[in-house]
Amino acid sequence: MTRCLGSQETPKPDLRLIPYTSGDRFLICSDGLTTEIDDVTIGEILLSERDPHVAVEKLVDEALSGGGRDNVTVIVINVDHETEEVHHEGMHRCGLGLI
Repeated sequence: MTRCLGSQETPKPDLRLIPYTSGDRFLICSDGLTTEIDDVTIGEILLSERDPHVAVEKLVDEALSGGGRDNVTVIVINVDHETEEVHHEGMHRCGLGLI
């Protein structure tokens, strides 16, 4: 992000291929999440809520109730055990509400 701000050039994203298998779960988030709640709490929420929508809501709510000094962006991605389909949910909020 900081490479893009104020730049006249077209930004070049960092891309990585990450192999996955059935049952994997990915969390992609901004520092608005990780500066407000610790890794243990994040892990507990991810383990207790298998539905990515519910997990995202709980993570964002926890971050905002923990101080919410920054925008909070959270994406949770589940890889389905049986069909190997990818299910995801994402949310971006600030202290004033959903953006």
